[in-house]
This record gives sequence, C-alpha cells and structure tokens, in this order.
Amino acid sequence: YDGTGYPRGLKGEEIPIEGRLLAVVDTFDAMISDRPYRKGAELEVVVRELLAHRGTQFDPYLVDLFLTMLVRGDIDLRGIYHRDYDLSIITTLTSKTVPV
Repeated sequence: YDGTGYPRGLKGEEIPIEGRLLAVVDTFDAMISDRPYRKGAELEVVVRELLAHRGTQFDPYLVDLFLTMLVRGDIDLRGIYHRDYDLSIITTLTSKTVPV
C-alpha cells in the first residue's frame, strides 16, 4: 500500500481496490486458517498484524472496514472456520471505537 510492493511500486489508490481488499482478507485467512503443517494463529495475533501494517502493507480504510464488519457480525467466522472467536479483542486492540 505504501509503494514498496512488487512489481511496479504502486501506492495508495493507484492499486486497484480489488487488490487492496484481497491483501487484507487473504492475509487474515492465511494467518487464521489451520494448515496441515501448523495450527492457525489466534484472532488477537492476526488483528495485531493487520493493525501493525495498516497504512504500509494494507489500506487503512479497508482494514478498519474489515474489522468493523467482523465486530458487527457481517462476516460469520464460525461458519467459515468452525471455531468460536471472542470478537471483543478487536475493539480492545483498535485505538478508536469501531462503529456498530
């Protein structure tokens, strides 16, 4: 997102919205999903990673939107990952109130 990416060094809105969105959700899925060689990361670890790279690797608006959608229940994590998650950790980790 910050222009340091491969192959053309695009930054911000020069990157198509689909690519910016895919970066957020693909990273979330890759980290939280169980793999044959490792257990998926805890939700707190994944959210911390998204927040740590918000504005550098990820579009900050899309990170905020994605986390808001999780908190509001717009995305059914249990239905996708077959685990229960304490979504209050998202609100705890974000520096501003997540709109409902």
